[in-house]
Amino acid sequence: MKSIRNLILLFLILPLTGFSQKDVLKIAYGNEPQQILDLFLPANVSDKTPVAIFIHGGAWSLGDRYYTDSHAKKLRDRGIVVANIEYRYVSPTLDHKGLEKDVSDAIAKVKSLSPEYNFRNSAYHIIGISAGAHLALMQAYLHPSETKSVTSICGPVRFNTEESRDFIAKLGLSKTIEMLAGSRYANGKPDTKFTDISPYSIVKKVPTLLIHGTKDELVLYSNAMFMKEVLEKHHVENKLITIEGAGHSAGMDKPESEAKNLDEIEKWIRKYD
Repeated sequence: MKSIRNLILLFLILPLTGFSQKDVLKIAYGNEPQQILDLFLPANVSDKTPVAIFIHGGAWSLGDRYYTDSHAKKLRDRGIVVANIEYRYVSPTLDHKGLEKDVSDAIAKVKSLSPEYNFRNSAYHIIGISAGAHLALMQAYLHPSETKSVTSICGPVRFNTEESRDFIAKLGLSKTIEMLAGSRYANGKPDTKFTDISPYSIVKKVPTLLIHGTKDELVLYSNAMFMKEVLEKHHVENKLITIEGAGHSAGMDKPESEAKNLDEIEKWIRKYD
């Protein structure tokens, strides 16, 4: 488990970039320490400015908004309002519904701030990395009327097969996923609670951008290929950006490939804004 955590940290913690004078930091959206967000504001903001919610990764059990701080600020510098959020970790008493509520509550907080900072109060874009991508997809498909687009960077999409159960066990993440689902893996096919946490099972018509590395050892590239097939079947606007040779960073750990990924994310956001 320690090696998995170190690998996640290696790929997701990047150098911080500077703050804008208009940024608003450490905004609480709940009473718990992790229920907090940073609001990054471009120099010029109006009700026409796209708004994105950025969700960090960390296997639902570690990390914070500083994992995605650099990416969020670079999107801000491209003229997008970005709320970079944290959420509580999964535990024996907090399953996926609690994490999903944190995301929804964070978005509600962002909406409540819109009059003060002059941005729109509805129809946002959701972006996530790894576990954050899972939460982004769940948020988008559970609340499709409130979501303009969703971007999943190396996100897992299914937990309800014997193959996925066995792969998760090899990673040492069985307990984490069991807590996320609020159930236990057992011999045979996983129960329906593992389907409930699988984004592919609740796909809605929200334009979906997938970014994934072909050498990802934590969330296999097959997740992205499978998800694209599901999206095509449901006639959902989608695009898969394949990063050849990239691991779980999906290229976000290198300046050149990060810039290309952010280009794609910005284009996706502006296309569906």
